Amino acid sequence: MDIRKVIQKGVRFLILIALSVLLFYVCFATYLYFAQAHLVFAASKEVDAYPSDIGLEYEDLDIVVGKSGHVNAWFIPREGASKTVLFCHGNAGNISSRLDTIRIFHDIGLNAIIFDYRGYGKSSPNATEEGTYQDARSVYNYLIEKKKILPENIILMGRSLGGPIAAHLASEVDSCGLIIESSFTSLADMAEHLYPYMPVRFFARIKYDTANYLKMVHVPVLIIHSSEDDFVPYKFGQQLFSIANEPKSFVEISGGHNNGFVESEPDYSRALKSWLESLSRAY
Repeated sequence: MDIRKVIQKGVRFLILIALSVLLFYVCFATYLYFAQAHLVFAASKEVDAYPSDIGLEYEDLDIVVGKSGHVNAWFIPREGASKTVLFCHGNAGNISSRLDTIRIFHDIGLNAIIFDYRGYGKSSPNATEEGTYQDARSVYNYLIEKKKILPENIILMGRSLGGPIAAHLASEVDSCGLIIESSFTSLADMAEHLYPYMPVRFFARIKYDTANYLKMVHVPVLIIHSSEDDFVPYKFGQQLFSIANEPKSFVEISGGHNNGFVESEPDYSRALKSWLESLSRAY
């Protein structure tokens, strides 16, 4: 047996394997770069449930955004409520997936407005990062201008992807408080967690820099995160809490990323009510 030929074959085989791995790596990196919007915005257009399905009255709204866009929103009043929560939902589904959230807000005595970003539900097409910020700002303006609700009676809240959207809004407008639930420090940090062997930070076009926005927020902040979150690591909630300005509170819940707030009832509701009472004492 010619040892040199055996070695040459082995080297060629290793080179082929290395090139195959490199090709896969490059192809996957290219996919991540160009598919960012698809991966981030997992929108559903079909609205198949309504607050009336759980016995709640609501207003079905189309709120103008920019020159030609609109977002679909629901305003759910609560008799005797002094505060209104503006809720920014996560990246999947649409507002019809959030009836449990609406019910909790109603049960603890809050008016609520929940909306679909453009690209979701009955809103105009095409979700973008900047577009979601504009959408949230338009809903806030609606509360101020049409509903005549004072800023000191508006609570901004974002869950998961809604976290940076609510934090961005809170950094630009007046409100009485900000709640960030099950969210991340930035989308680049989240991408590194999901794809630890890819250079995602270098080609991330969508930022959602929650931590940076949070530094500019100077109203009471409540961070909620599950220690059992199976998607957004608990450490991100802890890091957001450490970054937030005082006064700030942290509530640990249990359960998975998508249903922790339901699995943790009634502790979740009690924590929200306690924080709301602290806001009432401050104003």
